[in-house]
Amino acid sequence: MRIWLLFLILATASFPLSRVLAQVDAMPYTLQADNFSFDDNNGSMSANGAVEISNGKQKVQADSLEYNQKADIVEAKGNVVFTDSDGQSIFVDELTLTENLKQATLVNLRLHVEGLGEVMQATSGQKEDAIYTLNDVTYSPCKECNGKTKPWNFNAKQITYDTEKHVAHYKNAVLDAYGIPILYLPYFRHPLGTQDPQNGLLPPTFGHSTNLGNETTLSYYHYFPENNTDYTLRTRAMSSKGIMGMLERRQENINSNSEIKTSFINDTDKNTWRGYANVKGEYILKKGRRIGINGELSSDDTYLNEYFTRTDSYLPSTVYAEDASNNHYLGFYSTFYQDLETTRDPANTAQILPRIQFERVFTTDNQGGQIILSADALALHRSTGIRSRRVIAMSEYIKPWNLAGGNRLTLSTQIRGDFYNTDGTSDNGNTLRGLGHVSMLWERPMLSSGGNHLIIPMAMAIFAPRGGNSEDIPNEDSVNYELDINNLFSTNRFAGLDRV
Repeated sequence: MRIWLLFLILATASFPLSRVLAQVDAMPYTLQADNFSFDDNNGSMSANGAVEISNGKQKVQADSLEYNQKADIVEAKGNVVFTDSDGQSIFVDELTLTENLKQATLVNLRLHVEGLGEVMQATSGQKEDAIYTLNDVTYSPCKECNGKTKPWNFNAKQITYDTEKHVAHYKNAVLDAYGIPILYLPYFRHPLGTQDPQNGLLPPTFGHSTNLGNETTLSYYHYFPENNTDYTLRTRAMSSKGIMGMLERRQENINSNSEIKTSFINDTDKNTWRGYANVKGEYILKKGRRIGINGELSSDDTYLNEYFTRTDSYLPSTVYAEDASNNHYLGFYSTFYQDLETTRDPANTAQILPRIQFERVFTTDNQGGQIILSADALALHRSTGIRSRRVIAMSEYIKPWNLAGGNRLTLSTQIRGDFYNTDGTSDNGNTLRGLGHVSMLWERPMLSSGGNHLIIPMAMAIFAPRGGNSEDIPNEDSVNYELDINNLFSTNRFAGLDRV
């Protein structure tokens, strides 16, 4: 191995150079440093101050570097950082390299993995091509507990780390929890950094709570039958509740994706089986057209709160279909809500069976004029209380004008017709409603001389008949009246359509 340096001046004496960049295209190295010195008699070169040596794939940074050409040895000292091609960095106190950076001896090593931080420490190690052999190793990817007692870590006298396959292999490893040895593993391996999916164990977790007692999740297993599919199996042991099983499955295809999460337990405290399931799936029929499902179900009202500290009031389960383009939208969905409030009667919960939404936009001119036709059909069912069906149709015309001096006027006219059918009360029947309005919006954008500030004064006038909120029309989706900067110039400040 030879490092070739190209200078305007060749000399055998020591002399400083300010951030010299030396590279010959035919040679494998780029070398940078603040100062260089050469000794032709001994065939050596020294570099000091922000030293960086690279072969295009790997890079070494250090405070100082010594290269002995006769012995073919590079020694780096002081804040040494060795970075490989995938961004993983190794921090060492001393580094000795031979054979074009392929072989190395390391002292007091700390491994930094991108996205995880510093995850591994070792007292010494050897590098042969892409394989590291490390001694007296401690591993734990805890990003928040540097300098503290780690919740868990693996210790081993020696491991091998393959930087190409990104896998660390342990022999005679010991798992510690808060510094206490709890598990001996004669052989163990785990991934490090970016790599293809692999089967194997995942890190354990530990916890304690008043309700569940001491808990340990040890039996983690990740299984990849294919590159686009994986399973995760968990076993969660709780001293006050028993043993919970958890299974997850994920799959990603070109036109579809799906995810299933389940958990179940024979609750020793209540002596009954309890559980939860979450199913997600979507299929893309073509661009802008899709169908899917997103559902959650729990065995009882308190299961998610007790075991996963979730405080949901409802669990929605929805099936949907959508078709959309730049000028139209057609959507269908139906939702079942599981009521998780223990003080409410689930029979009063409204279920959407189904809802259909449609919108079509027609462009009338090149200045932004539009005609928008839309419709909304909804059926609400509940076992006890008001049940309703509604159909709403709207037509809106929008016309903007850009006037002299930067003024802009926008005219909007809307005609809307509503039909409601209700039952479940003493006053069942049909109700018709007609609504309409005309509005004019004025805007005057003003830009500061430096272009850093934009101020837009706005004023709006709306003309519409009073009333329209009949007591015969149930209010299901317009309970909240909103007034903020986002809807200040909206013609309807209710979130839904039942009230205006």
